[in-house]
Amino acid sequence: MIVKGLKSWRNSRGEELPVKETMALCRCGASS
Repeated sequence: MIVKGLKSWRNSRGEELPVKETMALCRCGASS
């Protein structure tokens, strides 16, 4: 999935993660 214009991004613990103008997101089996 390609995401553009994301303002903020947090992990499952609520910690803010760095964002870029355009990001590619992947939901592989290891990320659950």
